[in-house]
Amino acid sequence: MARAEIQYDNYKIKAFIDSNIILECRPLRELPWQEIDADGPILVLVTPTAITEIDSKKQDGRIGKRAREFNRLIAPVAEGGPPILIRQSKPRVELALSRAVRIPWNQHDDLDSDDGDSRIVAEILYAQDMNEVGKLIVSHDIKPITFASNYNLATHHVTDSWLRQPEPHPKDRQIQKLQQKLTNYETTEPAFQITIDLIDEESVTLVRIDDLSNKERASIQNRIFELNPPVDQSGNIQGISLSTDTYDFYYDERFMAYQKSIPVFMTNYEQKLERTFNQARFKLKVVNTGKVQAENLLVEVCVANGWIHDRFVAISPQGPKKPKPRTQPIIPIYDTLPIIPQRVGRHEFEYKDAPNHGHIFSVTCQDFRQGQEYIFEGVVSIDVRAIENTNISVAITASNFYGVARDSKIITRNIETYHISKLVDLNSLNITVPTQIRDLLTSGNFKAVDWTALEKEDS
Repeated sequence: MARAEIQYDNYKIKAFIDSNIILECRPLRELPWQEIDADGPILVLVTPTAITEIDSKKQDGRIGKRAREFNRLIAPVAEGGPPILIRQSKPRVELALSRAVRIPWNQHDDLDSDDGDSRIVAEILYAQDMNEVGKLIVSHDIKPITFASNYNLATHHVTDSWLRQPEPHPKDRQIQKLQQKLTNYETTEPAFQITIDLIDEESVTLVRIDDLSNKERASIQNRIFELNPPVDQSGNIQGISLSTDTYDFYYDERFMAYQKSIPVFMTNYEQKLERTFNQARFKLKVVNTGKVQAENLLVEVCVANGWIHDRFVAISPQGPKKPKPRTQPIIPIYDTLPIIPQRVGRHEFEYKDAPNHGHIFSVTCQDFRQGQEYIFEGVVSIDVRAIENTNISVAITASNFYGVARDSKIITRNIETYHISKLVDLNSLNITVPTQIRDLLTSGNFKAVDWTALEKEDS
């Protein structure tokens, strides 16, 4: 098809636009062309360099769509067609492509043939088939405006009112999608607020006991034996007959087993006693702050470099308790009776793994209602011999909750080292310094202390 000839003299203004007018400004038909000339007509022209810059942006994630839309708009003109009508009146605006004759770059020291803005200005100066009357460069950038002014070309530096509303970067759009997805989850999923706090001092003062020498260890072991002799049952023997109500036939066997346990207890005597001193009360609180209930909730609590219990754990310097004679017969049938578990309501919590001086405990609830709270007050025993601090971590899952809600609490340690003689009377083997356990026992709160946790662990 023969290229349509453009009658340039029929246009009052020949407005050459920079590529940013296409890529960054509002659509051509919406631009305030009356700022350039209220009457017109205006012929909007795009130079070859501007077309090249627009083409290079077709795959750009932010402005690629605009570049492709403009290419579709200008295609009939590129194929030889007449100018395209952009605006009918006030003023009339048409769109076309410009051509340029060969540019004598050696005559323009201030223009660089490798610079896009320089090339656009040069292509306007040497535009083919038109005179200088009515030529105008339109740009939002100051650089081509400056070049054009050096050659007495008319310029129009557009204001920000020509620009499109800012569009989010692809990364921002991805963030918006994720935020929208999160909002959708919030309407269909529970949400959890987790807090883990120490009830007493935030920085816990801890005790580390110097390692015992072999002589000290043997001396303490012998003292334990001396303080815990076997019970004499000779007074329970009546004539030649033995009363099963007053005499324990298996006591000697159990006492021998107890004596054998003492050397085992002494192998890490210092570490065991350290647990009596190095305990801290903590409070865990979980609240369903979402808009729906949590179904089949599971709260798992794990401690690194320590142990969790629902009470204080007491380890006596005298070691395990020695056995006492059993003065009443044992009726085996009672040990075999089945235990009927207590029924747990849908909104109540029950232990899956009880806090029994271990590294984990967990609780479950079938229906954890919106606004409902779960509170656990327990004791964490801190391992002072671990390299890293003790850390309590919480993980929450539910059948209608995507992912895992987590939180953790690091317990900062202030460790002081002592010889055992500064803490324990080596004659009576009683603790001589104040402890939280002693305060509880003094106040009569015996249920707040577990004396058997370590024995269960050893067994």
